[in-house]
Amino acid sequence: MGATASYLKEDELQRYSDSTGFSTAQVQRLYRRFQVISRGEETASVENLLTIRELALNPLAERIVLLFERAGHEQNGVKLINFNQFLNTLSIFLPIGERREGQSQEDFDQYKTTRGKEKLQFIFNIYDVQEDGYIEGNELFEVLKMMVTDGITDGELSFIVDQTISEADHDGDGKISFKEFEQILAQTDVCQRMTIRF
Repeated sequence: MGATASYLKEDELQRYSDSTGFSTAQVQRLYRRFQVISRGEETASVENLLTIRELALNPLAERIVLLFERAGHEQNGVKLINFNQFLNTLSIFLPIGERREGQSQEDFDQYKTTRGKEKLQFIFNIYDVQEDGYIEGNELFEVLKMMVTDGITDGELSFIVDQTISEADHDGDGKISFKEFEQILAQTDVCQRMTIRF
């Protein structure tokens, strides 16, 4: 595969904007950033995503990169992602803006509900290390350990994990399903809190 163009054409920009919710200026900026990460190729190594400073500084960077891997594909033992996959994965971090001109309130409400579920699913997948549709105590411990800095012992963290599982596990199976996870975060405005400025 050879190098790709430095800029997208207007029709491509608009198509990406319409499908992701990014403005055309944001799409162009992210495309240029992808070109740096991919060294001008059509695909980038998922591992190279850690060169994005904002991502590299996140304590959950490795878990987030794994979610990019799920969107990508493997070639010769290397996990790769193309621009479309890169953009679609990043779009989960877009704040929900205002209703677009001509969009009905019903459509906008449906859009907000859908985006909210997508954001919740993304967060859930960060904790679902085993990718089995549940968050078990050991998975919660592992992810919280990544996020916690000095000052808390493993014993204290285990207590927090046990309390969290106990409070969230409504069906008594010892783990948190996505439905239970949604209930935990029902009063949290995930759509506005889980955002990145592009």
